[in-house]
Amino acid sequence: MEMTLRRLHLLALAALLACALPPGRAAQAAPAPAPAPAPAPAPAPAQAQAQAQAQAQAPDLAGAYQHTQWKAEDGVAPDIRSMAQTVDGWLWLGTSAGLYRFDGVRFTRAAGPLGHARVQELHAAPDGSLYVAPYEGGLSRVHPDGRSEAIPGVDGPAMGTLSAIDVDADGSLWALGNAV
Repeated sequence: MEMTLRRLHLLALAALLACALPPGRAAQAAPAPAPAPAPAPAPAPAQAQAQAQAQAQAPDLAGAYQHTQWKAEDGVAPDIRSMAQTVDGWLWLGTSAGLYRFDGVRFTRAAGPLGHARVQELHAAPDGSLYVAPYEGGLSRVHPDGRSEAIPGVDGPAMGTLSAIDVDADGSLWALGNAV
């Protein structure tokens, strides 16, 4: 349940950040509206009464949600290319301007070279590590304690720019590059 809620929070933040895009970009990113659904058949009287009773007993959750929009003046980096949430709750943003960490209130640029690298892809691993693939190639791992290290053998023209990263159940690292 907790992982599902984290994913929902991540998706919700992605939607909020999309609202911060310039109008032209937001229009390009929005999917085409779905056609209106066909009207549902009228429920039987007993079913209608049960539905009305259930709706009357359901709590009103509309006031339980809060909507916040972050903009460039709040520290949101432009051109967010990838997002990942590590098990400690940090939301990481891979942008063309570098790697950023979001704590729910403010955005902080990562320390070291990854803070200024053009980030193509991110992946949060189950052990709390964050894998970062810069656009220029290569792969780095940011440990939960903040240390970062380059992953050997995942650099240069052999892999190209990584477009997907994953860690499977036995801890094996998988990466998909665009090299031919």
